[in-house]
Amino acid sequence: MASINIFIIERNITGCATDDEQDILYAWLAHSKVNRDTYFQMKNIWDSCRVKNYSQEDIRREWESFVKRHYAVGLKPVRKNFTIRAWMRYAAAIAITIGLTGLLTIIRQSPKPISSQPQLTWQKITVPHGQRTQIILSDGSKVWLNAGTVLQFPSDFGVQTRQVIVEGEAGFLVTPSDIPFQVSADEVEISVLGTHFNVRNYSTDDVVETTLFEGSVSLQTPVDELIMNPGDVAVYQKDKKVAVVGKMTDLSQKSAWYNNQLIINGERLADIANTLERWFDVHITITDHNLQDYRYTGKFVYNETVIQVLKVISATTPIRYKVDGNDIIISKK
Repeated sequence: MASINIFIIERNITGCATDDEQDILYAWLAHSKVNRDTYFQMKNIWDSCRVKNYSQEDIRREWESFVKRHYAVGLKPVRKNFTIRAWMRYAAAIAITIGLTGLLTIIRQSPKPISSQPQLTWQKITVPHGQRTQIILSDGSKVWLNAGTVLQFPSDFGVQTRQVIVEGEAGFLVTPSDIPFQVSADEVEISVLGTHFNVRNYSTDDVVETTLFEGSVSLQTPVDELIMNPGDVAVYQKDKKVAVVGKMTDLSQKSAWYNNQLIINGERLADIANTLERWFDVHITITDHNLQDYRYTGKFVYNETVIQVLKVISATTPIRYKVDGNDIIISKK
């Protein structure tokens, strides 16, 4: 499919495309990498205009300029009677994406609503292993996404609710609002009005960990509700369905990854291996079961290679490693 009406892309970006329009868009995206790159450029224009509070006239000029520049890749002009006011009513939640190299997709809601209102869609951001990113939601809240993380939110985010779903690790600096900001992480529900916290919920982990830097949050589990204060770290054990809250005097370890730093503080080698797999997009096998419980403390930055990290770790722990492409085997010395 070489061409598409720009109106379909606009309706997709603003979260009010029909199923038929979604199918047309997906076929166009699958046709070529040029089409996919064009889509994300259009999305970036919309996001930038939204966060800068551009007027309708300014946004219209940006879109018209883009269409003229990209007409050759199969963009058909927008309908003349299309109004930007419709966009802004159903705008999707993302405002700005900084260095985003993950995949943005649309998930259709089921079942379909009976009313004549536009069908609610969900935005999904997937950050691959080996990458990290930061986004700003439409309410101004900042979100840091660690490697191997999936963030989902509805297309009407910020209108009546501020709900997100996290699988992986995400840091939140929430803009104060009368609308509660809600984070779903497995069976844990976190609700705040404005605060700074971190949520870790990888499917490979046995726990959901919530760290509160500023403000106050309500943490709801299947059996209990906890109120967290700054400096609290809540650990919810998925199998036992029990949450325990403790204090940390130094929270820098929990937010270091925002600045591309990795701080390891007495962690098990098995857990460190899982982190390195996500950070560097590699596969690590530990051949000796006894090595998994060896603990290590250290600090690294993202511009170091996984080989450099393993070299430092092996200097103080009884391990040796063998590298074959993206596969790494760790054994006992």
